[in-house]
Amino acid sequence: MEHLVQQVSEVCSVMPCELDWCQLKPNGWAFWSTKRDDELQYQQTISAADSVVSTSGMVKLRIKSLIANMLIPHISLVQFWSPIQINGLTFLSTADQLFVFNKELDKRLSSYRRLCLDTLIPIDYNEALLAPPVRVFRRWLPEYNPDVQSYSAAEFPLLQTAIRLGLHSYYAFPLLKLPDQRCLGVFEIVSAQPSLCLPDLIKGLNFESVGLYIPNPINILLGLLEPQVEDRLDEIEGLYEILERHGLLFAQIWIPFSPSSSLKVLYCASTSIDKHSSSMYHDFEYASGVCFIESGKALVGRAFASQGSCFCKDVTQLSIKEYPLVPNARKVRFTQSFAIFLQSKSANDIVYVVEYFLPPNEMFARDTKTFLNILLSTMKELLPGFIVASGDELGQRMLVEVVKVSPSDELDSFEIGQPLLSVQSLQDGRETTDIFCQQSNLQNGENNGANALLVSSCISRKRDSLNCDETVEVHPFLPHPIEEAVRNRGKVNLDVAHDDHIEDTNEMMQLDSHFEQPTLEINSAANAATNSDNIHSHKNNAIQRIEKDHGITRKILEEHFGMSLQDAAKNLCVSRATLKRICREYEITRWPHHKTRKVNFHVSQGVSFQATEPCSFPRKGTEYLGNKKSPATGKPCDSVMTLKVTYRGDIIKFQLSLSSTRVELEGEVEKRLKISLQCFSIKYQDEDDDWILITTDSDLKDGMHSLRSLGRTTMRLLVTPEADS
Repeated sequence: MEHLVQQVSEVCSVMPCELDWCQLKPNGWAFWSTKRDDELQYQQTISAADSVVSTSGMVKLRIKSLIANMLIPHISLVQFWSPIQINGLTFLSTADQLFVFNKELDKRLSSYRRLCLDTLIPIDYNEALLAPPVRVFRRWLPEYNPDVQSYSAAEFPLLQTAIRLGLHSYYAFPLLKLPDQRCLGVFEIVSAQPSLCLPDLIKGLNFESVGLYIPNPINILLGLLEPQVEDRLDEIEGLYEILERHGLLFAQIWIPFSPSSSLKVLYCASTSIDKHSSSMYHDFEYASGVCFIESGKALVGRAFASQGSCFCKDVTQLSIKEYPLVPNARKVRFTQSFAIFLQSKSANDIVYVVEYFLPPNEMFARDTKTFLNILLSTMKELLPGFIVASGDELGQRMLVEVVKVSPSDELDSFEIGQPLLSVQSLQDGRETTDIFCQQSNLQNGENNGANALLVSSCISRKRDSLNCDETVEVHPFLPHPIEEAVRNRGKVNLDVAHDDHIEDTNEMMQLDSHFEQPTLEINSAANAATNSDNIHSHKNNAIQRIEKDHGITRKILEEHFGMSLQDAAKNLCVSRATLKRICREYEITRWPHHKTRKVNFHVSQGVSFQATEPCSFPRKGTEYLGNKKSPATGKPCDSVMTLKVTYRGDIIKFQLSLSSTRVELEGEVEKRLKISLQCFSIKYQDEDDDWILITTDSDLKDGMHSLRSLGRTTMRLLVTPEADS
């Protein structure tokens, strides 16, 4: 490769001062100044400074020890930015700090190192011109970008040189000193390869062994201080159906974390991506998983601080100080975003900030309020166990704070949440359907013309050919097929439902001239085949990339089944977010973290489980139980759960329907134990052997369905006096 250096002396010749070096195993080279403070004196000369004061020699030795062990399996440069004093002012500098090249010696990275030696970054300077090392130094939070070329010149002052050298992946994180928690400086990892998961590569380092450490938030990423959030995320999985129903491409769940009394941050605990989306979305997902948003900053932080919701019409216009992901959002062309702070009805400490990125379509800019009303309506339907953190029910009237990014943003907030969607169902014998959606808070009694599109259609019960000329009024945000037509600005095939029968009329619905672009025929066999090939090709490329970057095959993944997701991530030397992304590429929808149950995964058919206590099957001399109904519930065997209830050492056993309510459960228990449960609580044992309190119908249903999905047909319960629970 033309960029590779053949001799170590070529690297030394580029630098302004004499260097010593040594080779690291397996593929690394460490360099440092031959003479102490030689590079500092060089910087004093080029800056015409009277004096330069650096960090102590002992700290340098500790940092040198860390960098020497920071071996990265990619062509990269690792260096350290340390504060120095020049004429009484503080700057970050790489002078007299050891630096390392990994895997290969690269001319481009050598040039970047030399440029950094010629650069002093002021710590106390104009906020708008801060470089990544200073932002990290000030915030004590990491910064990651899979492609530095998505930075602006103000965000990355060395941008033009980085582009000329072909640099891409970038990661910087702070280093603190024990015990005074003083920030010593910033580690910087740079590579000419794009989209490298650089944060995964520092996991094996023992910082505390040399009296240094990284701030608590980063420990979350490394799995050193991982909150138990896996089970909490299960109860909000309805978000993914919301994503699909409304044609959204990307959504995230953020969870708050307080590393200190003075700082509150939120980290991304889960992400949902449209399965046909670009690989750039996965880069954004990874970047979200290794960055933090401070309380009160950007949409997520503001929604958290206000216990409400926020909207921004273009997140790429936010400053990087407020929104660390702005370069990544710019690359994937995310613009409009909506964030809302939710709280579980069953537990006050279970809170999430949900962030949606809306499709970059001009229609949404004209009628955002309508879309958000429909989105809230769907959230209320699919997330019945949640309310807005302020205490309001989903769907009730609420104010949405507007994060202003331009002078055209006149409103500080707007109101949403009144009943919006009204659908008149199909009736027998009718041949026209009105599907409409109106804003209930329309001003001056005027209807918004953008609220609906007129689509020529006709419904026939018996006829094969359509020759009538009737009209269906369709709201543009309704699910397929209309939503598909709106997104594609073209034609769709309409399958008309009538009398519970689906007739494929192959009728083409031409949208109104509301859109100026030419129509597209999206249902052709050729296009379908092409799309299928593209998706298959993308998946193969993604898997090849996983095997190349991480060395993780499906077989290696399966060897870790039975561990917790966090332990598996540690063993595989990747972050939890990266492991989840890898599982999605291999079509593993849920991580099997118990060895006691046998799990069979099939790439093309999802996940199948072998039950540990299957329902009985017909045998000679026994009654077939397939249609036999249990005495307690009167339901078939495949729709019931066997309950074993323990009360003061006694155990009762009975069957309960999967659709039963908490009241029905309590009735069965009271009937058998001859007690009143008014002063008692009931808990069930989940798949992690934790005892979960049953307070609502959804608690019971979630517990039974979760166990059934894992192949279990028996649920253990515990009845205790409330004073003991």
